[in-house]
Amino acid sequence: MIAIVDYGAGNLRSVERALAAVGARARVTSDPLDLPEADLVLLPGVGAAGDAMAQLAAQGLVEPLREAVQRGQPFLGVCLGLQLLFTYSEEGEGTRCLDLVAGSVRRFSQGLKVPHMGWNQVVPVYAGSNETAHPGQPSAASPDPERVEREGIVEGHPEPVEGRPAMAERLFDGIPAGSHFYFVHSYYGVPDDPSVVAATTEYGITFASVILRDNLIATQFHPEKSAALGLRFYANVLRYFGLAVH
Repeated sequence: MIAIVDYGAGNLRSVERALAAVGARARVTSDPLDLPEADLVLLPGVGAAGDAMAQLAAQGLVEPLREAVQRGQPFLGVCLGLQLLFTYSEEGEGTRCLDLVAGSVRRFSQGLKVPHMGWNQVVPVYAGSNETAHPGQPSAASPDPERVEREGIVEGHPEPVEGRPAMAERLFDGIPAGSHFYFVHSYYGVPDDPSVVAATTEYGITFASVILRDNLIATQFHPEKSAALGLRFYANVLRYFGLAVH
């Protein structure tokens, strides 16, 4: 059973339906006692970090979430669920988060339209390749939203190279190079350890759009809003953790 954590942050039913579409059994829950029994804990979310952390605390979910990751349970964060994993978010007047991934969550710089919303390219990180900039650094060029195809392949995207991390490769199995996923966010996470970054996206800067560390996976994009490729990504996550899918 997959436990989809309900802390009032919305978008829960679309996540549940997407998981059902790939053959997974999921349950939306706000009960901390459900988390230790789950085959996968999924922390979704949209909204503000401060409000989210306050709600998690009010429902007694902060420590159970930390314990789930620390004891090695499969764990997936989506959108705000990625940002809450960091040590600190500068959203609002600043928020202490779950501190499961050392680093900070920062707002996109002035001059960029926020939220960053719509389809954008997700580029897996390649070991030994200089194709991907360090997350948090300015990108060479920001994508033109009008040129981003709804669900397609961008010509000129670098092909996979020898030495690509095996774990990250499993997450993108069957997903063509240059694929786009759906984003809605005004902040982005910058991990202290760049080795946890499994994929990046450009929007004024290059930021981490997928984080992968042992039993912990998190995405800044919404797989459940990303059509067939999003379902494929969910299925790959489940396979990564040895859970049955179609």
